Formats: sequence, structure tokens, C-alpha cells
Amino acid sequence: LDNGNNWNLLADSIAADLDSLSIMVPDTSSDSCKIKITDIEEQELSDESNSVFSIYRSSITVTNPKGGENWVGGTTQEIKWTSEYAVNVKIEYSADDGANWKVIINSITSGIGKYLWIVPDTASAVCKVRITDVDNPQVTGENDNPFSIEPATDVETENDMSVPKKFMLYQSYPNPFNPTATISYSVPKTCFVTIKVFDVLGNEITTLVNGEKLRGNYKVTFNGSNLTSGVYFYQIQAGEFSQTKKSILSR
Repeated sequence: LDNGNNWNLLADSIAADLDSLSIMVPDTSSDSCKIKITDIEEQELSDESNSVFSIYRSSITVTNPKGGENWVGGTTQEIKWTSEYAVNVKIEYSADDGANWKVIINSITSGIGKYLWIVPDTASAVCKVRITDVDNPQVTGENDNPFSIEPATDVETENDMSVPKKFMLYQSYPNPFNPTATISYSVPKTCFVTIKVFDVLGNEITTLVNGEKLRGNYKVTFNGSNLTSGVYFYQIQAGEFSQTKKSILSR
């Protein structure tokens, strides 16, 4: 590793007529490496590399998540990393502080440096991301501090309903209601969705949904416990789609 000033043993004795030997490359970076072969019986009979060669140690550092984030299940978050001498990497996550790992993607070009991850809808306060060099699994990087995943409480997993092909806002149920009503809506593509409730004068009462949603069918609860009886309007805004419907609170 130092241009022949010092030598480290790779094999103490092999048959000379093998002509080749497979070795484990040491995990130490150096631009001054050489190989020397010596006759065991005649120590003065030896030969070494005519020129030096290089050994590079790959490294991976996770830069996002950094730890402390609170990500919501079903949202899309960006995993980021930096790397040296890693060609392809595997990305995994753990929901139990690294005790067990689940694969996010088996192989992606390391130089891309980022990956859009649809966060699983699994609650945990001790989540981690690990990125591993595919060619050298001993080289890994993971976030030092855990992050949290919060379940998306207003999202219902896709059920027997078909995958939506268009935006829809459905009539709340029951209607009239007291004190809660369920509002269903469908999103045919990932987009930012808001659902707000207004009174008959157009005053905003509450915001039920405010975030990015994946393609799917969803439900959210409108709680009118602190409201007076009357007519209320709920409105969805999803991309260029907008629709308003009426719901009646009857005590």
C-alpha cells in the first residue's frame, strides 16, 4: 500500500503452478499499491508489480432524512445521499431503529443521489434509511438519528372499488348528520388536494384535507360538534378540479 516500503501477507503458501490467486481487496484507499510474489524456499527469488495501482474505498452518506423528520404515510418524500466509488446502491428502511430492514429498491445508480419514496403507512418514531453499495455490501450509510412516520388518518387504503379514472367528490354520509359525516373523494393521479368547509355566508369553517395525495379513493370525517345546526358547504380543490357539495347538520 506504500509503493513497496512495507508488505502485508495475502497468502503464506500456494502452489506456484496455479498461476493465479483470488484475494479480498483490503478496505484501505491507496494510490501506491503493489503485489510481490516470493519463492518460499528461495526468499531472494521474487518479483513485484512494475507499476503501482490504486485501491479506492467506497463510501456512502445519507443526507436526507437527517433525523427528526415527521413524514406522513402515503406521501412522497425524497431520500438523498452522497457517495464515492459506489456504482449502484440498494435502499432499505427500518421501522424499529435498525433491528429489521425492508427493501425500498434493490438497485439504483448511485450517482443519481436521490430517490422519491412513497412512505409506507406504518406508524413508528424510530425509523431509519440505509443505503448499501451493491458491489461491496460492507459499505453502508444510514441516518444517524431516527425519524418518524405518522399514519395518514384520513386515508383509506384502496378497497374493492376500482382505481379511479377521474376526480370525484361524493355526497357526505349521512346527510343530514349529527355530529359527524363522512366525505369520500377520488383522485386519479398524484396531486395536491384541499377540502374546506364553509357556512352559508361563505366563511371558512375548517380545512379537512391539505396535502399531496396519491392516486386512490379516500375518506375524511367532518366533525360538527362545535357547530350550530344548518347548511354547510364542502369544497374540493385538486389541481384544476374543483367541486362543491352541501351537507346539513341537524341536531
